[in-house]
Parts: sequence; C-alpha cells; structure tokens
Amino acid sequence: MKEIIKKIADIMNYEVWYKKLILLIVLSGLLIVGVLLVDALINVIRILFNIELFVFLSPVFALLFLFACQIKYPKDKTRNYSEYAKNRM
Repeated sequence: MKEIIKKIADIMNYEVWYKKLILLIVLSGLLIVGVLLVDALINVIRILFNIELFVFLSPVFALLFLFACQIKYPKDKTRNYSEYAKNRM
C-alpha cells in the first residue's frame, strides 16, 4: 500500500499534466466502482435479510463483534485507570 501511495505522490508531484489528468480519471473511476460495489453489497444484504429481521438482529451482531474484540484485546493499554475502576474490573 505504501508503494502505491508513493507512486501516486510521485506522479502528482513530478510528472507532466496529462499523466496527472489520467491518474485523476483512473482514481475517480476506481472510486465510482468502489461505491457501486458497496451499493450492490448492501442490496444483497437487504435481499437476503428481511429488513425487520435485520433491525432485530443488528444489535446482536454488534454485541458479538464487540465481544470478539474484547476477547482479542482484553485490556486497553493506552488508558490509566483509577484504583476504584481497577477494583471494579
């Protein structure tokens, strides 16, 4: 990924104007394709799940996701907890 970003930055900084224009057109096309793919994925999910069932089950999926994250990363190393909070954990 870093190599791709470096290549894009090199083209936008050091190449002639028509290469910059071609790169902008390609990136715009890729963005549109990505949005269309996300829209198609949302439509597939909407077809597979009845919207009422999806509304009822989405909190369950969110809680399962949060539980999986808590299992993978049990403690937050970036925070300093008080003694009261440590005793309650």
